[in-house]
Amino acid sequence: MIKYGSLSKDEMELISRLEYQGIRILSRQYLLSIYPENVRKVDNLLFNLTKKRRLKQLARTKYLVIPIKAPYQVWGENEFIIADALMEGRDYYIGYNNMFNFYGFIQQVPQTIFILNTKYSKEKIIDSTKYKFVKIASNKLYGLTSLKIDGIKVKISDKERTLVDFVYYYKPIGSIKQALRVVKEQMKRVESNKFIKYVVKFPNLATRKRIGYFLEIKEIEEESLEPLLRSIRRSRSLTPLYESRLRRGKINKKWGLIINA
Repeated sequence: MIKYGSLSKDEMELISRLEYQGIRILSRQYLLSIYPENVRKVDNLLFNLTKKRRLKQLARTKYLVIPIKAPYQVWGENEFIIADALMEGRDYYIGYNNMFNFYGFIQQVPQTIFILNTKYSKEKIIDSTKYKFVKIASNKLYGLTSLKIDGIKVKISDKERTLVDFVYYYKPIGSIKQALRVVKEQMKRVESNKFIKYVVKFPNLATRKRIGYFLEIKEIEEESLEPLLRSIRRSRSLTPLYESRLRRGKINKKWGLIINA
């Protein structure tokens, strides 16, 4: 059983106000708007309410509000909302395993929240949930949409963008071959032109080659694949179609692949 410290009048008024306004993630900046020109009071409130377990610090300036109605229990928040708070307004999206499951590409429910961003590579555990920050290049930050959860918008990859990530980060399903099978199943359920556009833009050359070859054998129109072909023409290297040490097989010069099936 968690015991909370007794609250002062100011602390009680603040927590009550936050509950009334429906603010579940508190920022230091918001407190400064309530108490302008009183930085000391803001910092004291944050320090004391955290010490009394009515606030839980998530990031440098973001706090989870523990409401009055939860006096003797652990109070949680949606993991995606916490992920958004952890990024403190920086560019990010929730992706990989979380979106693979969200869109039905895999059945396993992820135990980790993957936060793809341009700043951090680290892990953080909050209330037994692991948040994995994956640092990516800024040119991978596209194809995003918003998911509204309890009035709060969080950034996620859209279905077509997630499908590109699925071929690139195929670990959750075990192999590239199985990932491409999912692509085959999903092509009827996604906007193919948008998907190809996203593939062309994706900076990983091997992923572009593999998807291009696969789409061609699935009889996607040559005209639709032309931008993808142009994106790989400067490459003279050969890439194995499947992840294997074996680099022997028929050479597909068009896509620069070793068909090592």
